[in-house]
Amino acid sequence: MMSKVLQFFLSIRLTVICLIILSVLVVWGTLYQVEYGLYQAQSRFFDSWIIWLFDWYVPFPGTQLVLFVLFINLMCNMMLRFSYGWNQIGIVTIHMGLMLLLAGGFVTQRFGQESFLSLFEGEGSNLASDYHKWEISAYKDSGMVRDVFAYDADYLEPGRKLDFGELGFSLTVNEYHENARA
Repeated sequence: MMSKVLQFFLSIRLTVICLIILSVLVVWGTLYQVEYGLYQAQSRFFDSWIIWLFDWYVPFPGTQLVLFVLFINLMCNMMLRFSYGWNQIGIVTIHMGLMLLLAGGFVTQRFGQESFLSLFEGEGSNLASDYHKWEISAYKDSGMVRDVFAYDADYLEPGRKLDFGELGFSLTVNEYHENARA
C-alpha cells in the first residue's frame, strides 16, 4: 500500500497533470476576474482547496490543493530519485528553489497581511489601511483627539440604518456593492 502511494507521488505524470491544472486555473481565474473582480477570483480560484462547478455538483481541484500535491511530488522526488553530486548541482539548485518558492508562497498566503499607507510629503501616520476590510466612518476632530465612529463594511446591507451617535446624524444604506471602489 505504501509503495503505491509513494509511486503515485513520485510520478512525473502527476507533475505534468498538476502543471496543466495550474495553467487552466490561472486562465480561468483571470477570465473570472473580469466579471467578478480581483478579490472574488482570488478567493474562488487561488485561495481555495476545492472549486465547486455547476452550483456545487462537481468538485474541481483548487490552486491550494494542486500546489500542495506538487510540493509533495517535488519533495518525494528530491529525497528518493535525485542523485546529488557536482554534475547535478544545477538541477538540484533549481528544484530547491522551486520548493522554497512553494513553501514561501504557502507561508505568505496563510500568515501574511496586506495593507497600505498613503502619505503626502512630510506627513506621518501610525495607521495602515487593509485592502480587504472596509468601513464607513465619520469623525469629530477636537484638537489632538479625534473621536471616530465606524461601521464595518461586512455588515452593510440595503435598509440598514447607521447611527453616528454624538456626531448628530445617521445614514441609511440604499445599495452596497462589494466590488466597488471607494
